[in-house]
Amino acid sequence: MVTGVHRAHGARLLSQARPRLDLIRRARIPVLVASGGHAAAHERICDALAITLGGERTVHVGAGHFVAAAPGFTDRLDTFLRTSESQDPDPDALQTITLGVVALASPHHSLQAVP
Repeated sequence: MVTGVHRAHGARLLSQARPRLDLIRRARIPVLVASGGHAAAHERICDALAITLGGERTVHVGAGHFVAAAPGFTDRLDTFLRTSESQDPDPDALQTITLGVVALASPHHSLQAVP
């Protein structure tokens, strides 16, 4: 619980997110969109996201919002990571994505792993 609170501290609302899906697709970054199958609206969003990004889609029930703990997810992620390859990424798209991630870092919101 404490880790979840730390992750959310200073985060923006989901309604404020404006990810550049066009850049991610153009960069040909392998994408796996995972969900827990517990909310029809979320499933439709995940379906559309996978299609938009040209990614793979997986649903793992049994862990609510924490899909990473759902049965079978670890094996599916492992397979995805072992078999996915980027296909001649667009260097301009990758540079734009990288610059966007770097811009997220600030004295108040540094990029760091939370255990």
